[in-house]
Amino acid sequence: MNFYISPQGNDDWSGTIDSPNPNKTDGPFRTVEGAQRAIRSQKDRLSEAVTLYLRGGRYRLDNPIVWTAADVNPVCLTSYPGEEAIVSGSINITGWHETIVNGKQAWSAPIPQAAAGEWQFRQLFVNGERRERPRLPKQGLFAIEDVPGKELMAEAKSDSVLFDGSDTFRYREGDLRRWRNLEDVEIVVLHYWAEERMPIARLDEETRTVTSTRRSVFRLKDDVRPRWASYYAENIFEALTEPGEWYLDRPTGTLFYLPLPGETILDAEVFAPRLEQLFRAEGAPGNVVDGLELRNIVFEHGDWSQPLIGDPENIAEIEGMDRLALANSPQAAYHLNGVLSFRYAQNCRVAGCRIARIGQHGIQIGEGCRGIEIARNEIFDTGAGGITISGASAQTSPNEVTSDLIVEDNHIHRGGRVHLSAAGILIRFAARVRAAHNHIHDYYYTGISCGWVWGYKEHMAKDNLIAYNRIHDIGFGVLNDMGGIYLLGVQPGTVVRGNVVYRVRMKNYGGWGIYLDEGSSHIVVEGNYVFDTATECFNVNQGRDNIVRHNVFVSGGKAVMRLNRIREHRAFVAFSNILIATGGEPVFSAGIPNSDPQGDCGFDSDRNLIWVGSGEQPSLERWISSGNERFSLFADPQLTYDENGYLLPVSSPAIRAIGFRPFPVSQAGIRC
Repeated sequence: MNFYISPQGNDDWSGTIDSPNPNKTDGPFRTVEGAQRAIRSQKDRLSEAVTLYLRGGRYRLDNPIVWTAADVNPVCLTSYPGEEAIVSGSINITGWHETIVNGKQAWSAPIPQAAAGEWQFRQLFVNGERRERPRLPKQGLFAIEDVPGKELMAEAKSDSVLFDGSDTFRYREGDLRRWRNLEDVEIVVLHYWAEERMPIARLDEETRTVTSTRRSVFRLKDDVRPRWASYYAENIFEALTEPGEWYLDRPTGTLFYLPLPGETILDAEVFAPRLEQLFRAEGAPGNVVDGLELRNIVFEHGDWSQPLIGDPENIAEIEGMDRLALANSPQAAYHLNGVLSFRYAQNCRVAGCRIARIGQHGIQIGEGCRGIEIARNEIFDTGAGGITISGASAQTSPNEVTSDLIVEDNHIHRGGRVHLSAAGILIRFAARVRAAHNHIHDYYYTGISCGWVWGYKEHMAKDNLIAYNRIHDIGFGVLNDMGGIYLLGVQPGTVVRGNVVYRVRMKNYGGWGIYLDEGSSHIVVEGNYVFDTATECFNVNQGRDNIVRHNVFVSGGKAVMRLNRIREHRAFVAFSNILIATGGEPVFSAGIPNSDPQGDCGFDSDRNLIWVGSGEQPSLERWISSGNERFSLFADPQLTYDENGYLLPVSSPAIRAIGFRPFPVSQAGIRC
């Protein structure tokens, strides 16, 4: 049965006709919530699936739409054919006046709700584009001078040191000062693989110490080396000097904006978000939302706030961490919500939607979800990640298990605009997820992250497929320890196949194409094409019993393949791969701090084709004498390659001599 919703509708009407009748006595509903209430009251009389058509226009929400098992299911919410429905969590800012701010031409608008303490937004969008809060320094970063009570030293990554965070540090002369509305200024520390957002609580100009309302997750070092972290300060009124910057003066309830060239006060569309989430499918154990579909709808304008607890699941396994007000989560901004979220839902679908200009993740699939499909969506300009998936850990109820999901043909780009450590797709505690044919780019941390438990403990990530995704332009030199595709923990049955990964750039270390981090085990990596990475094309931190075959790895910045930590067990076996070094880098590297394998290197490698672009082949006598590469071939593979894929003629020695099997990587990315 069909119902209709329109900006010209009325929630007291029947909703059964798509336009108001001539007498304006009947027609479509006006709001989704009104339609929801009406059809819920008819639920027992509806004998067929329901389609809710949203006529074209903007639907501004005062509260998130919440769909439960009490609502009509199955149901499809979709834009009316040929029209575009926009569901928005924002308010259009009006009442602008020209003014002068810090000697610059600016606009100002009254925001009385801010002065009353009712509304503090952290994002602003002008003419469909994100605008930035003013920061210092304008370019580059400040450096922490010292951290009281902490010793600066080099160390291996151990939990006792890594998670030894602080809420106070000493800044260098001239970097910080007591700016206007100091409590609204945020220190953003960039170190290890995360950003830490630390709102200022107090600042002592005599001792040059600044204290935050939140403790950092990690020790305030840059990385494992003996140097303190770098940072910038954001949301500073005195730094409001560049076109495109904005500032909300909360005490006076005034919004200031410095327009870009060509923007005029009369025709600029300025939106500020009121909501963080727009749509929630909220089931419960034994009472799930079943058969909900969101199709061809635009969801835009969501804000963000820092959750009170940064590590609610205590993945750090440090006593008390799950009770602390932290400046971030330990990894991938996992503690944030999605603008669209699903909990205890099954047989649901999000297809053909556009999710943009938001402050958190795009789509969140939580515990107790099965049979969810996320397909053909565009998710961009997000404060955090594109799609985040997580259900039960190995220790929780089977009712909370999340499994059997499809994530295909999505365009996920320009993410992490606020929470830089977010990933394009994050798969944590979930099984049998098919993430395939997605196009992911312009993220500061990782394209696809799969798995969650550090080390060799049991968890729920297993039998996942990451296939034929196109992932590029990752990192941009902002954070560390990243991968185009990142895997973590024991994952039997997980396969990484046919992906194309290129242009991965880190800050200090770890800009890998495919990265198997701590404990990654029982994973098959096959048929992938990786090139132009800042460090290695393929890296295993530590793991066991992984298979690496039929891949093309070209031009890693430090080496082509690497095993970082050597253990007594085999981390992986590599065979029938094409390994090409073009810039003088070694083919293999392994062990801390070794740069080339010597003797037993913790992995087995044979029947590969190895080539150095200059034609001078690597010297691997000791490596070969240890039993590796006995049947490998050192020859030109006759390979031609670019961003779209590679071509290998049938005459290539890779096919004749090592049994290399080409995968159709030209098909990676979104299918038409």
